[in-house]
Amino acid sequence: MPRARTTYAETFEHVKDLMQDARGGAVDLAASQPYIEAIIKSLGRNGDALLSLTKLRRCDKYAYTHSVNVAIFSVAYAHYLGLPENKLHLVGLAGLFHDFGKIFIPQAILDAPRKLTSAERDIMQAHVLLGYNHLVKEKDIRPEVLQGVMQHHEKYNGSGYPNRLRGSKISIYGLILSLSDHYDALSSKRVYKEPMPANVALAVMYKMREEAWAPGYVERFIKMMGVYPVGTPVLLSNGERGAVCHSNPEYPTLPKVMIALNPAGRPVPPRLRDLREHPGLDIERSLTGNDAEMLDVGMLLSHA
Repeated sequence: MPRARTTYAETFEHVKDLMQDARGGAVDLAASQPYIEAIIKSLGRNGDALLSLTKLRRCDKYAYTHSVNVAIFSVAYAHYLGLPENKLHLVGLAGLFHDFGKIFIPQAILDAPRKLTSAERDIMQAHVLLGYNHLVKEKDIRPEVLQGVMQHHEKYNGSGYPNRLRGSKISIYGLILSLSDHYDALSSKRVYKEPMPANVALAVMYKMREEAWAPGYVERFIKMMGVYPVGTPVLLSNGERGAVCHSNPEYPTLPKVMIALNPAGRPVPPRLRDLREHPGLDIERSLTGNDAEMLDVGMLLSHA
């Protein structure tokens, strides 16, 4: 967990510096490569550890955490799909840079605590082309990275933007980034909305599957993440509360949970519950709002 935390923190600082420095000049793509390599290695050592850190986000730093999270989810999913390591690097770079164009969007629109007007929505959607037009000038950028940046808001039925691509015209890079981008956006706290519980966000994506993504890809994304992704605060059927610390692909509703509160709601030393080993003990529901805030998810995950 400490190594994963270091990888996340260093990648966050890199993205922050990158976004703040890039408005007027060229982008040093090579400088991002070590961070993508660190993400790939961290996921290889312990995928749950790095994925869990995507839950520990700050609303006021969304632009940076979102880019890091999309890179992490995208690399993890690409690996799950069996893409070779050289493709993982391209997917990761596309994830880091997918929202690069938002540095050219007025901050008042990015931070609007309400539904955008039609005109504001058009400006917001322009971030895709703005990012592409800036990045395409970089001599060393690979076309696969540009595909991911350009296509992460396209939809399988042709209703996406900016080019209304349909079906197989959307590359695997655009598809992977779209799923990762949607999941992180739905499950993140924003100035205008509370986060969806991870399992609810996945359920929303499942309902969107026929219009948004190629057949089978949402189902595989959900299987990778687990019904209750790592970091999800949960209430068990015996009244205990804790956070999911390890997923279980074979039994997705029976993950490992680190307990923080006993059935009476009193704090207890963190202890692990492997739900596979406790017949009849299940997750009753995920926790939200004040119930979730009672749990120090970061502390619980550090004990996993």
